Amino acid sequence: TRDPVDELINLGGITWKFIDTAGIRRRVHLQEGADYYASLRTAAAVEKAEVAVVLIDSSESISVQDQRIITMAVEAGRALVVAFNKWDTLDEE
Repeated sequence: TRDPVDELINLGGITWKFIDTAGIRRRVHLQEGADYYASLRTAAAVEKAEVAVVLIDSSESISVQDQRIITMAVEAGRALVVAFNKWDTLDEE
């Protein structure tokens, strides 16, 4: 995802706007072109959010980029949910 994708969802009579944004691959000042602008849009979405959901790939270690997005949400004072996908790909140990 490079451009944020919005979807309005009604849950229990309350309408919520979910926004799927691009991840941040590396430091914004090192990015170029579309990745640079995608990172700026992601940062802006975090600033506007009430709750940030950070999706972590369970098959990999938590990256510096994941930590950066989590820090961005915390520093913005947003509620934070950390979710893990690909959990089924891990062995039982």
